[in-house]
Amino acid sequence: MFDIFVENSGDGGIVNVSGSLLFQDLGKLKPIIQDILRRSNHLVVNIDMVTEMDLSVLQFLCALHKTTIQQDKGFALFGRRNRQLQGLICRSGYLRHAGCGQDSRKECLWLGGGCE
Repeated sequence: MFDIFVENSGDGGIVNVSGSLLFQDLGKLKPIIQDILRRSNHLVVNIDMVTEMDLSVLQFLCALHKTTIQQDKGFALFGRRNRQLQGLICRSGYLRHAGCGQDSRKECLWLGGGCE
């Protein structure tokens, strides 16, 4: 089970997620994020307190990043050092040395670091 806590912050919103975040949970998270992006120019997703995640979360965050680039909106992901996230990035092969072609801002979520 996962929990969501949304904070308003100036011209944006912060979505704090905790607990287990899996494919079946994204249907609840997506409309919250879409609402923030409709009414603001900046989004922060904080996954620092997520205890479990699957590959669909990486795919969702990647698509979200691309969407914010296309809409010229700011996006930040807090909790990149989350052990669950780091392990999943390494196991799935998402770790990158260069962002995708759509990453015009050079802010790919999966850049750098290394796998242990």
